[in-house]
Amino acid sequence: MSTQLSGMAAYLQKLLPQSIPATYEIDPMFTATADENAIRKGVPAFRDFLHKLYDRVITEGDTLVPPPKDGQANKNAHHADHPAAYQFMRCLMIVLSNIGLLGTFKDAPDALQLDNDASFTAPNRLSYVKMSNKRKNQCLQLLTDCGVHLSATQDSPIITYPPNPHMLAGLKMMALAQDKVGTKYQGEILHRCDYTALANKKPDPLLILQNLLSDSDAAARNFMYTLHQDYMKHGFKCHTYIGYNTRYEYFCRSKELWRFNMTSNKGAYITIKATNTDKYPELVRRLPKHLQERITQGYGCGKKMGITDHCDSGCRGYFIPLDGSIAEVGGMVREWLDAEVSVMNRK
Repeated sequence: MSTQLSGMAAYLQKLLPQSIPATYEIDPMFTATADENAIRKGVPAFRDFLHKLYDRVITEGDTLVPPPKDGQANKNAHHADHPAAYQFMRCLMIVLSNIGLLGTFKDAPDALQLDNDASFTAPNRLSYVKMSNKRKNQCLQLLTDCGVHLSATQDSPIITYPPNPHMLAGLKMMALAQDKVGTKYQGEILHRCDYTALANKKPDPLLILQNLLSDSDAAARNFMYTLHQDYMKHGFKCHTYIGYNTRYEYFCRSKELWRFNMTSNKGAYITIKATNTDKYPELVRRLPKHLQERITQGYGCGKKMGITDHCDSGCRGYFIPLDGSIAEVGGMVREWLDAEVSVMNRK
């Protein structure tokens, strides 16, 4: 269930890159801290470590943070995507990022040393969460369960990773990238092991899409890749927000027409902000019945319209999942978008 900690970890695991190329651009700000060879070995090792860490959280997450009560879960279901709802994961990532940000390499990039025990929970740009000693110790125990070794002394703790010493260089690079280049448009760099951030350039939207949808249904992948590339080729604007909640917003002139979304509780889907359906009734009658019914009800907030008693994200548009069903309806969805664009251009 995606409203639980284990569900969040499973979702974050899907955001990790399946493959990392042998060569990619690295900004000099990062090679000033570790040499290029150490970085190229360290980033895949850190990605593999995150897989192991998320597996552990999936297994133990709901014993660390009990699931919400049924009533509370239903009440907050529409907020389930937001990482702020999962304080434990935020605490875990703060501890991990502080090891990378505040830790200094000793003689070689296979051990990081902190000034003191308080460094584990120091506030940083990733987030500030008031963390109890119990929570900090739970986070550290998870890391040690995954192979991280912490020195016994609290004065200048030393962190190593015997299974693959290169991992610490990757951790440090991702923590630095989160701190130096992370924005609301490119967030959760550390969580996702986003190696493209090391270039310190605007991310390539198509490359991000390919990573996000790599294990999705083939029809959904092809539909989304083709749709994105067609809209870019014809000069539409696309605003991207890459992170735990990823979305691509596509604009016809200054009006948002549709968007691609990737969230933990809904997976991959698109929403269409069509406001001119009355101008092409014959096409609407050929759409799948469930879309016809929703269009008949009208576009907008389901709660205000009396369709539901909670937020259904209706203000974001008509919902279409990117799964195997897109093979049957994808062509009609393209016709729908084309019809909407045609009306908007006439205006």
